[in-house]
Amino acid sequence: MEVEGSQDNFFFSGIDKVRFRKPVTAGDTLVMRMTLLNFQKRFGLAKMEGKHEGQANSLHCLCSLIMAITTSNSVLSLSSSHHDNQPRIPLILSPRSHPVSLIHNKRPSSLAIRCFNKDDNVSSEKDTPIELKFSAFPTVMDINKIKEILPHRFPLLLVDRVIEYTPGVSAVAIKNVTINDNFFPGHFPDRPILPGGLMIEAMTQVGGIVMLPEVGGSQDNFFVDGIDKVKFHKPVIAGDTLVMRMTILSFQKRFGLAKMEGKAYVGASLVCEGEFTIVSSAGTSS
Repeated sequence: MEVEGSQDNFFFSGIDKVRFRKPVTAGDTLVMRMTLLNFQKRFGLAKMEGKHEGQANSLHCLCSLIMAITTSNSVLSLSSSHHDNQPRIPLILSPRSHPVSLIHNKRPSSLAIRCFNKDDNVSSEKDTPIELKFSAFPTVMDINKIKEILPHRFPLLLVDRVIEYTPGVSAVAIKNVTINDNFFPGHFPDRPILPGGLMIEAMTQVGGIVMLPEVGGSQDNFFVDGIDKVKFHKPVIAGDTLVMRMTILSFQKRFGLAKMEGKAYVGASLVCEGEFTIVSSAGTSS
């Protein structure tokens, strides 16, 4: 109401110092308090402190949020200027992210030069149907294998395919963002944007794929113990393919506790990054 923008879209600009104190289960009443710490009304940018409490005043979650609450056009211009200051880090996972004519050398010290007639190249590109210009992502784990590891099921299973996997070290997985996802009718009816919280959940599930087999706990429940240094760089919309890489930074296998670095991309653009602390119920029970 302070920015005269009722029913305007608003977005996360950052999340920091999140701690989850205990699970919230079916039947709980979740009471949420958000307190404004500072507010740049001109830019529609607010920094807030949030606390979630359950019944009997039990603190469930303590977090600090930076939220951009403004119109879509203003947020996009703000996000674009912020993103331009970020170093460009290309993600080479699939030719899907690049035109088919580009050639990437695995050896950075070598140089490949191809000479061709310009007219011939234009003719060749015109003759190639667009559906044949981009190859599919590889499949290291399909959805059935993913379901053997993760306990999640519809509508909260947010990983479609694993395209790279190093057990106990890292995984790269994708989520195809489609207009048929059940959250889009409400977020938002006029502009379908993947909620930032669900993007964090999807990245956490990729982290579970890395961690759970290592603690002997496939299909065991696991929880987010903490989230730090999360930044959302640009919106993810219906039609995008979200590519998520989760890498273990430290791992206490005995306790089923892992700290991970996560990065999510659409094409070669970094859309989200952060650090996650994940704990397996197999570790907590022991």
